[in-house]
Amino acid sequence: MNFNELLKPYKEGGTAEIPIERTMGTIVDYLLHKKGYPLDVVGAAIFTIFFEMSVGREYKGDNSYGSKGRELVTTIRMKCDEYSQEKFMAVSNAIFIERFGEQLKKMIVPAKKRKLLSWWRGQDVTS
Repeated sequence: MNFNELLKPYKEGGTAEIPIERTMGTIVDYLLHKKGYPLDVVGAAIFTIFFEMSVGREYKGDNSYGSKGRELVTTIRMKCDEYSQEKFMAVSNAIFIERFGEQLKKMIVPAKKRKLLSWWRGQDVTS
């Protein structure tokens, strides 16, 4: 996957008065240092979005200067949010289970089975 080739249509950045060239470096720098995402989350989000772009996804923008690139970076940022949330939940669930797992196991009450109902052809209605 050639990231620079996929990024070409979205290079316009900044404003019409103060244009900048959007590169992979500026995108990663923005997400790491301005938005504060960890590197693994940024890498996963960029790879996911650029993979989608390699199979045909495009960003149209609103026809203003740099809007296509803004839409691309916003999509990557939203994917970073999603991955950050998943990472947080996985870690917090692991910590919760580690600390309270044994107590939770003691609270689980096994389900009681009802007696077989003869009119139900001898099958238990709870199974």
